[in-house]
Amino acid sequence: MEEVMRRNSLILNEESFKVGLSFQPGPTDVFITTYPKCGTTWVSFIAHTLRTRGQHLDFEEIIEVCPWTIFAHELNIPLDGPQLGAPRIYKSHEDYKMVPKGGKYIYVVRNPQDACVSFYHFLISFVGLSEDDVPIDEFIQKLFLNSESPSGTIFHHYLSFYEQRKSENILFVFYEDLLANLEVVIEKIALFMNIDLDADLRAITLEHTSFAFMRARSTQFDEHLMFDKCKGRMGLAPDVQTRTEKVNKGKRGAGDSELTPEHHRQLEAAWQEVFGATTGVKSYQQLWEELSPLAPSATCHT
Repeated sequence: MEEVMRRNSLILNEESFKVGLSFQPGPTDVFITTYPKCGTTWVSFIAHTLRTRGQHLDFEEIIEVCPWTIFAHELNIPLDGPQLGAPRIYKSHEDYKMVPKGGKYIYVVRNPQDACVSFYHFLISFVGLSEDDVPIDEFIQKLFLNSESPSGTIFHHYLSFYEQRKSENILFVFYEDLLANLEVVIEKIALFMNIDLDADLRAITLEHTSFAFMRARSTQFDEHLMFDKCKGRMGLAPDVQTRTEKVNKGKRGAGDSELTPEHHRQLEAAWQEVFGATTGVKSYQQLWEELSPLAPSATCHT
């Protein structure tokens, strides 16, 4: 696990990180902002499809058309330049305190247990190691619950945006709603982006952001451009190729099948310590019901 954390700390280039944090967005710029593994790529492609009416699909990797603010400089992608379609779209994993201010923010959240499992599988692969080398218990203890990132843990990340939930420039999107009610979520995103969702655009967006469509183009979403830039810093050989997979059949319940009761207890305790004690929101389910009319139990609450 120490090697995972060492390599993870080398992914970002310091100069590119500073350039990204100092970016000054315009009022119509849209940030797809998430804690890792909560639906960033999926929602980025939804937004890109909406603004281009399904055109401009010849990018090598989605980071070229929806730049990650803190990695764009290293890839020679100008943050303040024009993009394909309007509004401009940016990816960010920064919490509300760190994300560049002045734009609009689609904040995507996911059940922390499921995000934890997905993050574990992704990160171990991205840094060139095997899950046989790193038990998930170590990942949870040393990284997920004790993140050394400036953004803190997933619970701190969620809290930072929750405190801004009444802002008209922030739209909460729940990963579980994407799975169960994709068309309705697309409607919400289009409205937030001030895009007229006519019948043709609705059909195009539903087709293009389906699992089958994105899976057929999986290399456009696998972060190989970023991997090729940072693999040398991590000590990997020049010919090593990324083994990550960003287009999966997203699902609920990965945490239930891969985490032990003790893991669930630890994650629940962390939620209560960071989020529950501050807000009174005692669970992710309660957060979902409060902020999404699509939550299964939302009709039971006033």
